[in-house]
Amino acid sequence: MASTLDNRHKSKRLVVEKLSDEELLKAILHTTDPSTMPGRVETPPAEDAELIFEMTYDAPEVVDCVWGHKHKRGLVLKDANGNRYLIGHDCGQNKFGLDWQYMESQREAQKKRQDYLLSLRSFAALLTSEMPWLQSLPQHPAVQAHDELRKAIRNKSPKFFEDLIKVQAGEAARLSKVVAERDFKAEEARRERADQDPSNYRKMSKQSQAEHRQDYAKRKDPIYRNVRRDLGPMLGLSLISRLGPLSGRLASHVSRLPGIASTALTLPAAIDLKAQTRITRTLVQETQTLLEEVDDAASFFSPEHCQAISEWSASRDAGYSIEPIARGLRIRGETAGSSTDLVKPLELQKPDLTRLLSLLARLAGKT
Repeated sequence: MASTLDNRHKSKRLVVEKLSDEELLKAILHTTDPSTMPGRVETPPAEDAELIFEMTYDAPEVVDCVWGHKHKRGLVLKDANGNRYLIGHDCGQNKFGLDWQYMESQREAQKKRQDYLLSLRSFAALLTSEMPWLQSLPQHPAVQAHDELRKAIRNKSPKFFEDLIKVQAGEAARLSKVVAERDFKAEEARRERADQDPSNYRKMSKQSQAEHRQDYAKRKDPIYRNVRRDLGPMLGLSLISRLGPLSGRLASHVSRLPGIASTALTLPAAIDLKAQTRITRTLVQETQTLLEEVDDAASFFSPEHCQAISEWSASRDAGYSIEPIARGLRIRGETAGSSTDLVKPLELQKPDLTRLLSLLARLAGKT
């Protein structure tokens, strides 16, 4: 397609080509080496020739235009036969009456659109190239092991699972236990109350008072009070999450990416590339967060956490008992004579996130 230049120009023979998006993606809009262009003609065009503005040039050395004048800057025009004519900056104004700023603005508008379309294509190509790998993440062995373990806790140890839910819902999701602690302050108060004649007690020497208290303490049982001791945060919260299996949540995030790539490839007249890139980065970052749940689930089986779980359970009237075993826990008594082992699967290892982090870095360069 082509449109005649507006009436600011003396020439009625020069048109600015309006390229489609597909044509614009292939077009060369500027060159620094116009002298070697194919189809170059070194004689002026015919007086009645209709010429199309193709590109601008900016050469490091002067180049002869079709009138033999030397220029570093100019225009490349072509006719219907594909012949190309170099028109220097000054000659363009003198021979054609061209407004140089207007011609450059036409080229800049095309270049801006071309850069935008190339960015869209690059963005779509990046997503498309990573799509098979991203779509395989829900089937990753570590993700599958996570979901199988999540199912096992619910099905094999329902009471234990419900108790973990209560801890998760509590303040800061921390484990704790209640222990009996000697209450020396209460015992001291009891000693003082033991004297039938407080005024007489106060008249005693300090040594006599100490002997009196010591003698009284021997005749009374120690006083204890219940104290709650913190055992640290509960780990592996993703194993008891009510948000659904990890594989399903990953699939939900990844499933949105092909549509974003497809939209970019349709080359729409207007698409907010920055907004689409931000959405994509958010989805990929959330995918990274979901994959990190595998590492969180693995931490549930650390020896320190298993010991904390055992102490937490022992201090409660849970109706079952828990003891640490190699790589996990043994739960006894949820039902009469039952014994269930929850053991960390060998596949429950944090996935390598290098490729995902690389994708995030490349997306960051497109915003």
